[in-house]
Amino acid sequence: MKNRILALLLAGLITASMVACTDTKRRDEGLGTGTEAIQTKDPNSQGNPNNPSAVTWQDVNEPVYVISDKLTLTPVSGGTSVTASLMNKLTRVKVGSNGQSIVEKDGVQYTVLSKSLSNEDLTGEFYEKVSPAQTMYVTTEGLNIRTYASSQSFSKKVGDGLNLNDTVKVVAKGTKWYMIEHTDGKNYFVSAQYLSTTSIKDINDLKNYPTFTDYTTGPVKMYVIASKSVNLRKAPHWQADLVDSKDVTALLRDAEVMVYADNDIDGGNWSKVVVQNKNGVNVVGFVNSRYLSVNKGGVAQVTLNDMLKDYPDFTQLEATQTLYTMDSLNVRSTPEVINDEKGGNLVSGYEKKGEAVKVVATGTSKGTFWALVEYEEGKFGFASYAFLTTDPSGNPAPASLEQLLATNPNFTALTTTKTVYAKDNTIACLTAPQLEWEDIEKKLGDGEAVTVVATAEINYQTWYIYKTADGLYFFGVANWFSESAS
Repeated sequence: MKNRILALLLAGLITASMVACTDTKRRDEGLGTGTEAIQTKDPNSQGNPNNPSAVTWQDVNEPVYVISDKLTLTPVSGGTSVTASLMNKLTRVKVGSNGQSIVEKDGVQYTVLSKSLSNEDLTGEFYEKVSPAQTMYVTTEGLNIRTYASSQSFSKKVGDGLNLNDTVKVVAKGTKWYMIEHTDGKNYFVSAQYLSTTSIKDINDLKNYPTFTDYTTGPVKMYVIASKSVNLRKAPHWQADLVDSKDVTALLRDAEVMVYADNDIDGGNWSKVVVQNKNGVNVVGFVNSRYLSVNKGGVAQVTLNDMLKDYPDFTQLEATQTLYTMDSLNVRSTPEVINDEKGGNLVSGYEKKGEAVKVVATGTSKGTFWALVEYEEGKFGFASYAFLTTDPSGNPAPASLEQLLATNPNFTALTTTKTVYAKDNTIACLTAPQLEWEDIEKKLGDGEAVTVVATAEINYQTWYIYKTADGLYFFGVANWFSESAS
């Protein structure tokens, strides 16, 4: 087995690390207000419009898009269900108090969950056209280019994104998103608030930041009132990169800052602040205004609703889920790993295997799947979902396909699964898409059949998520398998 692994590495396989502490430089705009799409429930469940006793319906007449890769439409009057694909356009005629909608397709009415639909102009159909195209400048680092006008996962990222002062050609304008002409000849979308008609000459001179204007009366002295610390960011957004100056990445409680401007950004207020580093040099950045006060010594009160509003890519669970630690577990104030001499963003933690953890919401940030947990009554933080299990003893539990896709967002589930066969009996069953000894769970026998359920391109290699005969899911490289039995 070791020789096979070494041979594969020498042949050019590059490890694709997906551990929970992974960070990226690209920005996830997080400006959407929706939640991840889910499939329609059994039509016999509560809320079926054929049994409307506990449901109230509001009449509407609006176009909507399907934001699920594959959505089952259940006929209101009975009959055969049909399937709608991502970005199929339907007409919504009713919205129910039970979280369901009634939509019309080809003259037939169907029920679906409202969360599976969006009434936003995701394709820019009704945007204001710009002709000729307008050249604009990017005002932040790591701006994502999206296939649709949304930051949800169905809207894929295009290329490596954009950096400060990169230029784009805007061909149409919406309220929150602009459509741009890409070098590949296609049109895509970027967040409008990160574009400006003028370039920024210096990252420490953000007067040209398009949505912030300095106070006419001058800066205001304020103090940090976070329970421990708050991050200083390059842009007014939770997913924005931290400032480069290491000694001011995190502002400690009671730290003094000078606030030059503030503005509401998609439901949250952000402040543009100036702080001095240890060398006396002024550094400019952005802090969520909730963590600042003109009075020293206060403590910001952050509710679950505040957290969900600040992190729109996280979805609250219908009921609190109890999971268990597989080892010690860190709880952080933000869904990212920050370690520095000031303690980073750690707010709490669990020390032992098998400790109960209350999970209230889940979501993906910068490629890592996180649990939003209530670590003390009324106090919330983020913990890596990969280190939690359903087993009260703290032992790893077999992952479901849904969990694997959530924690490995670069994989796409196949609409139609396929059977492949192991080429020889040295093939490893890996528990992560990387060639590491600790991830080897077992081996496949020569010619053993498995079912491929999802694929991904990682470092120029095709990877599979496959299901074995005993119903367990593993990772493997495509060229380890043959599509015909030997």
